[in-house]
Amino acid sequence: MTRPADIVPFNIGETIASYCSRIAAACGYENAKTFATQHGFRFQGLAVGNEDDLESFASLLGASRQLLYRGVVITKDRITSLSGVEFSYSMAHRRRLRFCPACVLQDERQAAGRRGHRAYGRIEWLAGPIRVCREHGLMLVELKPHPSPDLAHDFASKLAFEQEIVPSLAETAFRMKPDSLQGYVEGRIRSGPNGNSWLDAFPMYVVVRLCETVGAVARYGIRVRHSEVSYEGWSECAGTGFDILRGGETEFKEFLVALLERFYETASDMGGPSLFGPIYRMLAEKSSGPSYEPIREIMRDVVLNEIPVGPGNDFFGPVTERRVHSVYTASREFRIQPARLRSVLIRSGIVDEAASDRTFNRVLVPVETMESIAEEIRSALSFKDTAFRLGLDRSKLSSVIECGVLRTFEAATAAKHGSDVNLTVLATATFREGDVDDLLRRLDTLPTVEPTSALLPIGPTARKTNSKNGDIIRILLDGGLKQVARVKHEVGFASVRLDPREVRELTKGEDHGCYSFREVEMAIPVSNPVLHALIEGGHIATVQRVNPYKRHLQTVVEPGELERFKRKYVSLNSLAGQQRMTARSLEARFSRRDIRPEFIASGTKFYSWEAVAPAFD
Repeated sequence: MTRPADIVPFNIGETIASYCSRIAAACGYENAKTFATQHGFRFQGLAVGNEDDLESFASLLGASRQLLYRGVVITKDRITSLSGVEFSYSMAHRRRLRFCPACVLQDERQAAGRRGHRAYGRIEWLAGPIRVCREHGLMLVELKPHPSPDLAHDFASKLAFEQEIVPSLAETAFRMKPDSLQGYVEGRIRSGPNGNSWLDAFPMYVVVRLCETVGAVARYGIRVRHSEVSYEGWSECAGTGFDILRGGETEFKEFLVALLERFYETASDMGGPSLFGPIYRMLAEKSSGPSYEPIREIMRDVVLNEIPVGPGNDFFGPVTERRVHSVYTASREFRIQPARLRSVLIRSGIVDEAASDRTFNRVLVPVETMESIAEEIRSALSFKDTAFRLGLDRSKLSSVIECGVLRTFEAATAAKHGSDVNLTVLATATFREGDVDDLLRRLDTLPTVEPTSALLPIGPTARKTNSKNGDIIRILLDGGLKQVARVKHEVGFASVRLDPREVRELTKGEDHGCYSFREVEMAIPVSNPVLHALIEGGHIATVQRVNPYKRHLQTVVEPGELERFKRKYVSLNSLAGQQRMTARSLEARFSRRDIRPEFIASGTKFYSWEAVAPAFD
């Protein structure tokens, strides 16, 4: 008697249900269920990996369970295990006949076993993420479920019903390239996790759903709908998602942060769906059990680092800590006007100026920094109170700030946080109380002389010496003045009396050594309109230097530039005077020798010395 195992061989990569189905068909049974029943086991039990039915089938074949185990498909609690790789119920395509028609035809031509029963069902054809036959480059064909419940999992019987259309299916099958996720799934089914991928730690159904969903968001945005993506599109999404996630937790976090960066530019709420779209919805579903928890933890960590959520909020469960404050959340917690808080953050350089265009909920700062700033804002002195304490009017206080003697609260905060910003002094500026008191302590430690009529307050001294109040106060506090007196009926800097002559010597600017326009006119020589025409025409370069006496910026000509011009050019009138000729006769001589002016400035002709030299040989 021929043993069933001798009729058709058990192929590598074949499901045990397919093998039983082919034996039943080769032995002439109506279907595999009937064959199994007559031999004392349940075909349905064999198809889902029942140990007793597997034992009975192995005994029938005279084979070891270990030999058959490679083809066992186990289904339990809506999880299907293919070669030990777990797929969800929806990912394991078991009810429908799913196959590569080119492989079926090739099996019948080349495989071992009884003719008509050589084509076998591969384990990998059951895996939804495997969409393409890698050998033939064809998209797997999936036919409608057979109406008879007796044919569930019965590969050979279902294939027999479709045998006539298999050749045409092979000709018309859609050509596709396998995506990178498919390659990963095939590798785990064939050889198991290799331990080199972050994804290996997760069940396959988690990997597949996460890759497809992340890929869909990466390709179509967070508003993508499942129905909008084609079958081929899902393959592209799976590959894109896998390429992102194969880099591990770090690259996944970077992807999530990038989604949040786009979110900052919108006015959407801060709920999970608005932040991450289908990724959040997938993880929030009841069907996403404990296996997805590490993914939820990663997303929760990213949100806490990037979004102003805190106790009282919910993100995959109650939030118990705060890591980031927005201007809005901080303004409510510390009772500070949000516009004031945002202004301080911008002017302190803690956030960039673009924050002024964002809503208060989109301006974010680490919680420790925000708490420190809020406390300092509440204890800062106003511009008016600071001026009163220092004995300065508003203009003098502004000058003190501009000269760097006293920093505004914003500038002091910027320095504390390592920022370097240029700030406009506003009447609404505030100041650290400690900085103000420090100035007064420095003033009180200066040695003084008795007041005399020759010593003047800071304001009149500044006017007499054409100096800035702030510069005088800076020199004063640095101990650079010897003639310093204090009067008792004034406070702070209002009590100071100084010697204008001493101040003038210390505040006089350095001579810039350049020529004024008047000096240039005399040196060339030209009239004022001609000089301006030379400058506007780019023939003479100018620079700006501080006038040592008036202290304003003055447009001047550097000595080297003037010498360059005089060596290179000469006006017709100047040259005529040097040659004791009239300008008309000199110009006639130039015309006979075809010597033309280099340029004309305000009606005055200028020649190159090099060009006119031959005219005097």
